Formats: sequence, C-alpha cells, structure tokens
Amino acid sequence: MKRIFLSFLLALLFSVQVGGQAIQYIETPVFLKANSYWTLSNRIGLHFDGDDMTPLVDTPFYGVLEGGAAISHPLSGKMLFYTADSIIRNGQHQVMLNGRGLVGSTSSTLNGACIVPFPGDTNKYYIFNLTQTENNKDSNRLYYHVVDMSLDNGRGAVTEKNKTLLPFLTGEKTYLAESVIAIAGNNCDVWLVLHGARLANVTRDWQNSNTYYVFHITEAGISGPQKYQGDHVCDYVPSQLKVNPKRDMLVFYPFNFPGNPGRAVELARFDATTGTISHPMKIEIPNNLYPSGLTAFTHDFEFSPDGQYLYAQCLGLPIGGDSLFRFSMAYYHQDSIRRSRINIGYPAGPFSLWGTLKLYNNVIYNSRYTRYKLGAILNPNSASASGVILRDSVVQLNTMGSIPNFSNYVAYPFTEISRLILDTAAICVAGERPLTLYPGSRGAAGYLWDDGSTDTLRSISDTGTYWVCYSYLSKTNCLTIVTDTLIVRNRTVLQPVIQVEGNASNRLIVSDVYAGYQWYFNGVAIEGADKWYIDIVENGMYSVEVTDTFGCRSLSEAYKVSNLSDDIELIALSHHVTIFPNPTGAFLFVRAGKYLGDLHFRVLSVLGKECYARQISLGAGDIHTIETGSLARGLYFLEVTNNRGMRVAYTFSRQ
Repeated sequence: MKRIFLSFLLALLFSVQVGGQAIQYIETPVFLKANSYWTLSNRIGLHFDGDDMTPLVDTPFYGVLEGGAAISHPLSGKMLFYTADSIIRNGQHQVMLNGRGLVGSTSSTLNGACIVPFPGDTNKYYIFNLTQTENNKDSNRLYYHVVDMSLDNGRGAVTEKNKTLLPFLTGEKTYLAESVIAIAGNNCDVWLVLHGARLANVTRDWQNSNTYYVFHITEAGISGPQKYQGDHVCDYVPSQLKVNPKRDMLVFYPFNFPGNPGRAVELARFDATTGTISHPMKIEIPNNLYPSGLTAFTHDFEFSPDGQYLYAQCLGLPIGGDSLFRFSMAYYHQDSIRRSRINIGYPAGPFSLWGTLKLYNNVIYNSRYTRYKLGAILNPNSASASGVILRDSVVQLNTMGSIPNFSNYVAYPFTEISRLILDTAAICVAGERPLTLYPGSRGAAGYLWDDGSTDTLRSISDTGTYWVCYSYLSKTNCLTIVTDTLIVRNRTVLQPVIQVEGNASNRLIVSDVYAGYQWYFNGVAIEGADKWYIDIVENGMYSVEVTDTFGCRSLSEAYKVSNLSDDIELIALSHHVTIFPNPTGAFLFVRAGKYLGDLHFRVLSVLGKECYARQISLGAGDIHTIETGSLARGLYFLEVTNNRGMRVAYTFSRQ
C-alpha cells in the first residue's frame, strides 16, 4: 500500500507545474534595503526608502568620484559603512577603526569596488577593489579587505586589509578592466567576476584581454579564479560589466571613445549555480546606429527589470546628440539582437552625457557628468517604445562637482527553495465559503501571490493551483527566496452511516475516522454530543454531521429510533432537566439540556398541596423561573410531565 501511495505522489509531483519564480533576487526586501544607500560623488549620495528617494547633498556623506561602494542593514535599511577613497567610513560617517590606508583608486575604476557579506557570518563583510587606472599600468591588482561589524560597539572595524587576491598576475602580460561585480549564487554563495584588458596605447601583445576571471565565495573562503574565454578583446581598460536580474547573462562593454577601435558589446551566458561563463557573443555597433552627422559612442548598458531588454545610452558629440537605444533579449542570437534595436528617443537636454545607468526597484537611473540632476527610465519593461518614459530629472542633487558613476551592488549569499505542498487546503463546495491560504512560513518578508497580492494570507473560493513567493535572511546570512505551490482540491467527504452498536440498542455509532462530530435529534443539535457515538434516551429521528481535517462536512441520513421502552424515555426526561439552586430562596430555576417540547410543571408540598402549576415549552438551554419566595420553609416536590404523560419528580428545600 505504501508503495502504491508513493508512486501516486511522485506522479502527482511530476504532473503539476510548480509556480514560476515571481520574485527576482533584486526585488527582495533584503536586497533593496542592503542597497538603499548610494555613493555618487564627493558629498553626494542617495537614500531610498521604498518608493521615496532622498538626495544626500552637502552632508557628512563622503562619496568618491568613481569606485565607491556602500551597504545598509538588510532588515532595517540603516547604513552600515561605505568606501571613500582609501578610507572606510561607518554609518556615522566617521573613519572606521583601522579604516585608513586601504589600497584603492578614486577614479577610472567605474565599478572598481564592491561589498560582499560573508556567507555564514552576519557580522563580517568583504570589500573588493581594483587599483589600476588608465595610465598606470603597474598598479594592476585586485585587493580585498574584511570588516567586522560586531566590533567597536557595532560601528565596525577593519580586521584585514590590502590582501592581494590576484598574485597569479605577476609576470603575466595582463591588465584588468575597470569593473568587478559580485553575483549571488544559488547555494548561499557569491561569484566575483572580472574581465581582462589591454591598454590602447601599449603596443605589446598583452595576454588574457578577452578572458573572464571568476572567484567563488563560500563559508570556506575565497577560491579560484576560474578562467573563461570571451569573444571580444578589450582594447581599453575603462569598461562596464553587468549581470541581468535573472543572473543568467552578462554584458561587458569597453568604452568605445571616438577613434578607439572596437565598437562592440559582448554578451555571455552565466550559470549562477556553477559560476560558468559560456557562449560569448560579440554584438557589433556600427556607426549607422547613431544620429546622422554626429560622432558618437556607447557609454553604458543596463538590463530591464524582467531581463527582456538591454538599454544602451549612446553619447553624441557635439553635446546634445545623446540618445537611448534598446535591444531585445528574447532570443540569444547575434543577428536577432542586432535587428531588434529600436531608438527610444531623445530627452530634452543632454540625457546621459558621460553618465552611467543603474537598475533599482524597477527604475533605471541615469547619472550625469556635467549636470546635477538624476535622470530616469520609467516603465523599462514596456513592450513598446512609446510606453517607456524618460525623465530628464527626477531629483536635483547639487550645483557643484561631477556625478559620473553609481556605487556597485551588494550581493548577498543567496539560495532558492521551491516546495510543492499537497493538500494544504481544500474547497468543500466551490464558491461555498472563502478559504484562507497560508504560506509555509509567516515570519518572512516580501510576500507575493500569483494574483499580485502582497498580503501574508490569501482568501480564495475555488479549487486550483496557487503559489506564493517570499524571502527572508537566514541565520547563516543567506538570502532565501521560497516559492510555495499550494494545491487546493475539491473535497468529497464520505457520508457517515449510522448503526446500532452490537446488542446495545441504546447506542448509535458511525466511523471514528472523522475529525469532528455533531449529533442531532429531530433536526436540533444535541448539546455536547460531539463523539463518534451517542447514547440515545428517547425515541425520535437521529442524525450526525461529520467534519474532516479541512473543515468539509457531510450529514448522515436520519436514523429513526422508535423501540425505546418507557423506562428509557423516562430516564431521558430526568437526564435533561436540571434544577438549581437547591436549597433555594426566592427563585428556583429549571434548565433544559435539550429540546423537551411542552412540559407541565407543578410544585407540591410534602402534604400534596399544589403550590404552583404552569405549562411551558422548553428548548435546548432554555431556563424556566419559578417564584418560591412566598413558600414557607421546608421540603417541596417539583413534578415535571411531558406531552406523553411521562413524569419525573425532584425534591428541593426552601430556606
């Protein structure tokens, strides 16, 4: 029998399609809060709180021109620390303990710094940074530092710094492009990805300029790198390297300044489970993509939130010739991607002059190099170009300084769990009553149901397959996204059959497999009759309603009892009539334990004198009041007679 059930269960598991992943990693509350503070430039920053954005202008916030990184608490959103030049500052903008003297660069390392929380430790963080610049070919290194936020009363301290992560480069003719990015893996781990490069003004044949380097960050530490071959030689160190929201595609772009060779962007497949980079593909960007008569080059790319589109900001010279293009990622094919290119438009004023793009909370933001406003691409998932909205300014930052680059993403160790929950709930009769669905965990955050609702619980009224996604940060510092698929089926509860137990003619029974029972006599519920059996004490029609574990009910056929003796019916009458208090004072109360119908009450003295007489109908729980205050002290009898002449008597004392 167990083998048959197991086969059925496996068949059901493979026949039901588990609900698709509804929450992307970058949409989780943990990710959004951890990345809610951005560094932009000196004394310029941004803070996001839900849909609200606050510029940090002329504040103690110390940003850097390029290569900055910041992290906030993943639950509260409170700033923890950020990098500023060769210094790490805590959330109070003070220099962190042992936070000076870090090897780093303040310019020409666009995405040259990133922060990675330790897998397995909620207090520690890695900081990775590049040191190469455009003209200093001898400073080509990747370093890391370690911050422990449990130190200095929660303000944090640097416990390790200036650790060289790429000593293998010594002696190799290799440079690194300006970008280092951290990508969340699928097993509570993180991948660190870089790309090789060569300088445009160096005539030597530099090695590995078309190579990706991938490090693996786990609870055991940092391992690697693994090398993967790309399809595009990087002829210029300044570059951008990004991953799409699904974490399965990379875009690498060395800046193609006017006169610089290349004019191409490289796409590659990425496997977040293994860290493998494969199927690199170069997309040439010919001059005819740019506005007619202008010298132009592409400065940055960004994916749409759903990963279906890749936006490219193309800068035109002279100033004012900027435009925004979009490519479709529906098919990973070179010609298909090139032909899918559309021109989104030209916003009023320079939209993206020497700026960069960054996706956050379904909006792509655009920084400026010579302007002091933050632009935005709204509705970037729109299938039509007309649905994409360009905003030249969504916030005014300041009137001094440059704003060339956004800080890098914080990548939390990550994993996904998909669970199929069988028989989690049931509809007894479709549309009969609402049913509440519960996710597997109710202490998480960011709930999203298949109908778009974001409440913890969901009310439904029909059968079907439902799913809910939610996220939480585990005790091992792992961002976990759970997808629970809940199957709601139509329940049919077998109708109970009433039988007489053995030779005992006064006990009725049904099967004891149900979760709940309620017995009825002549259609009226019997108080306290909630077992799988009932001892009958009077003739009439008996039935029982049973309930299963899902709350679905079924009512039995009525069972007629007509052969009880007068003695048993008399016992029933005495069993369901209660008098109190006894002894009594001014009043005597008579309570019916069930429906008794018309009853005749008489109070008699010990000498047989009738002191009280009344006829009244009593239902279950009804109380009849008899005034006894006028009676003399002594013993009395209360006589109760039903409509069949059955009579019982009770003795009470009047004090």
